[in-house]
Amino acid sequence: MPRHNQPVGRTRRLLGRLFLIGFALALAGLAVWAILPSPRREIKRLVQRTERVFASRDIDALRFVLAERFSNIETGDREETIEYLKEIMDQVTEIKVRIRRIRIDVRGNEAFAIVEFNVAGVLKGSEVFPSVPFRGLSGRSDLSNPIERVRLHLVRERDGVFRIDQAELLPPAEVGARTEE
Repeated sequence: MPRHNQPVGRTRRLLGRLFLIGFALALAGLAVWAILPSPRREIKRLVQRTERVFASRDIDALRFVLAERFSNIETGDREETIEYLKEIMDQVTEIKVRIRRIRIDVRGNEAFAIVEFNVAGVLKGSEVFPSVPFRGLSGRSDLSNPIERVRLHLVRERDGVFRIDQAELLPPAEVGARTEE
């Protein structure tokens, strides 16, 4: 091999090693990011789990999502809320929930989230109307599917897990409107 190619070969090997080291560092950083808990990621997963609970209509699974001290002015404590939602879901034959956006603000052992979502499905009907489709929570008869919004207050419980402590349904966002708070 001619001597004038040796510096080029060394440079390529050096660049290859640097690339390999950089790639290994990036993988290590990604692994640390995935393993270390992040409150925002934990809350996002909790909201997504709640979405799956409603989509599956398995309301009993809300016990793992709602805090022990959950309360809502309209539905009561955790157990009363679960029973209330079961009664509603008994009237639903199909439901689809799609989360559009989640904004999360973590403050130590509590957090606040605004969740924007669409919901549509089919209600059990009567003999005259065997099933009634719906879009949104307001029961609007037009074909729009409004962006529903809920404000959540979350707390870190004794087991170290964030759970929903309070939920407040906000008015739906107007179509095409920015939903900044």
